[in-house]
Amino acid sequence: LRHLQAGCAAPLRGVLQLTIELIMGITPPAAVPTFRACLHEGLWYCHSGNRRLAAFRLAHRFAPDQFTRLMLPVIAADDAFLKGDGNNRQKLTTARNGADCQGRWLFFLETGEAVGLAGPGGSEFGHDLLSLLPLPSAPVPPERP
Repeated sequence: LRHLQAGCAAPLRGVLQLTIELIMGITPPAAVPTFRACLHEGLWYCHSGNRRLAAFRLAHRFAPDQFTRLMLPVIAADDAFLKGDGNNRQKLTTARNGADCQGRWLFFLETGEAVGLAGPGGSEFGHDLLSLLPLPSAPVPPERP
């Protein structure tokens, strides 16, 4: 699933806080409000919920066994998504990050760091903080009688 925007002026604390809560098991994935996906030119994009997708991407990076898949409702990639309409700007803006992006990464405007793309030195948004977490062990399945 790819980001729909080139950048995000998101409350950074919210993305990192949700990521930490997901990784540490404080907030179960099912408790995160659902966001939507759409198919455009053979690629899946986040239609809404870029910050939540960023948090899940970061959680997957640091605890890949715990965050392997998302189940999302699918909606059409309509004109409002592709071009904008009288009330809203175009949602699909990943071309601003260059032709290679295609939604693979999302920049945070406040820091210039990205989720989905490592910057110089191999760091991704939040990497410095998230690498300090004591990662919980993967849950052990219950024994069968």
